[in-house]
Amino acid sequence: MSEKGRKALKNNLLVGILYEIAGLACLMAALCTETKLDGFLFGMAGAGIGGGAAMLIKRFYWGAPGRIQRYSQMLDQEDIELRDELKRKLRDQSGRAAYLAGIGVTCVTMVVLSAMSAWVKTLSVQAVILYLAAFLIFQFGIGLWFFRKMLEKYE
Repeated sequence: MSEKGRKALKNNLLVGILYEIAGLACLMAALCTETKLDGFLFGMAGAGIGGGAAMLIKRFYWGAPGRIQRYSQMLDQEDIELRDELKRKLRDQSGRAAYLAGIGVTCVTMVVLSAMSAWVKTLSVQAVILYLAAFLIFQFGIGLWFFRKMLEKYE
């Protein structure tokens, strides 16, 4: 196995353990206190424990003797894909397009929220959080869509 593969597996182990510790700390804080932050702490606990478990499972799955060679090949292929000049340029262009689309959506949102504030005196925090989550998904999705559309043009 290559040095890069060993380093990646070790990194997955360390980061997975740190996620688990952070998740368990949030869980303990949520169980030991009764504050308005309990829901947030339970959510962070689930994210830490779940994400850490996924990383640890990945580490032990790919660290098995029969899979180490395949994992090393996957890392090499991933490295080639990331360093491909055409794909790098397309990623940059799709990122710029997603950024510009995000600016447009932000401008429209400002107008809509200004109009809403004239009619509705309070906006709930949950509504704002849901909007930001949807906006984040939109940004990621539009960038991926632009990338795939541009890649189709060259393949």
